[in-house]
Amino acid sequence: MWLSACSAGDGRGGAERPADLWDESTIARGEDVFRRHCAICHGERGDGRGARAGSLSSTPRDFTNPLWRDGAEPEALFHTISHGVAGTAMPPWASALSEEERWDVVAHVLNLGRE
Repeated sequence: MWLSACSAGDGRGGAERPADLWDESTIARGEDVFRRHCAICHGERGDGRGARAGSLSSTPRDFTNPLWRDGAEPEALFHTISHGVAGTAMPPWASALSEEERWDVVAHVLNLGRE
């Protein structure tokens, strides 16, 4: 999945990053949303090995890979979660998840592999 570099408030789904993005409760809420909606493709651990991963046309992102994670921008990830990725199995979640839930998922995903 390709993550565009976008800044908050640029009109591409980049709502302003919440101040509590790295708060433990935000990360925990994000883990809950991730397990309910994302793990089927990205895996429970976020390693890209979900139950549906093998049947997809492209491999889901391995969020535990430090090469990806350390360069990931929260706003770009929020945009990808909100709008999906054209030509892949990554759907847009803006109509299914609230803005807060999408930011919670961002916090959880960027915390994967750091525990």
